Amino acid sequence: MVRDRRCGKRLFLAIREPSMILTSQLPELDDIRHWTLPSAGAHGLDIDYSTHLLYVACDTPELEEMDALSGRVLTTWPLPGVPDATFFNAMSVEPRPLLLSLRATFAPRRSLWRLLPSLLFA
Repeated sequence: MVRDRRCGKRLFLAIREPSMILTSQLPELDDIRHWTLPSAGAHGLDIDYSTHLLYVACDTPELEEMDALSGRVLTTWPLPGVPDATFFNAMSVEPRPLLLSLRATFAPRRSLWRLLPSLLFA
């Protein structure tokens, strides 16, 4: 769950099944919207306040980049494993990386991956 105080005080919640983003206006919790995701198992969620972009980690495994104003999916990145969480670091230098904690399917330990626009590396 994330809150965007810059685009009208909205609350965003990732719903795993069916895979979607549920959003509502704060503080009244009205103007409820459901944005369906093409990737299954939405659960990790973070936001870039400066660009109004949501980043949604999904079980498929994929990462969805979504416009926080319209709900339109802009980009889908394949991931090397199922993500546990999504962390957007707004204080880092350009280009701002998005950090993902991934469950490695080939090993019991977790790994941290950093995603730059169009690039995924360890």
